[in-house]
Amino acid sequence: MSRATQSVPHVLAGAVAFATAQAVLFLVTGDTRRPTVDSPGWFLNSGQGILVMAFVAAAVCGATVRAWPAGTIWKGWLAFVAGAGVALVTSVFALGPGTLFPIVIAAGLVVVGVGALAGAAAGRPELFRRPTR
Repeated sequence: MSRATQSVPHVLAGAVAFATAQAVLFLVTGDTRRPTVDSPGWFLNSGQGILVMAFVAAAVCGATVRAWPAGTIWKGWLAFVAGAGVALVTSVFALGPGTLFPIVIAAGLVVVGVGALAGAAAGRPELFRRPTR
């Protein structure tokens, strides 16, 4: 399997995890009008939304890194965050970016990245153990 194809499951998992979690957050808040990044369901607009997105990123990234090892957790983590980032940027521009869209994208990537890193570490804890002599 080539290096590029090793990353495909991680990229897809990141994109699907972000899109699914965000769609569920919009549905749970009962936003009946057209959702935007200013809607209550947008994950950065509440502490609960941030926790949900970070938890989903951790769970899915951990499972993906465990199921499809990518050499190091960093490669799997980076591919996961890249996929989630594409979904995030697509969502921001599809929903209406507003004037603060660079900050929204950066903050969103931090939330997803930190959650995904925790999940990647939990999914492959053996990579953090010191080798025995």
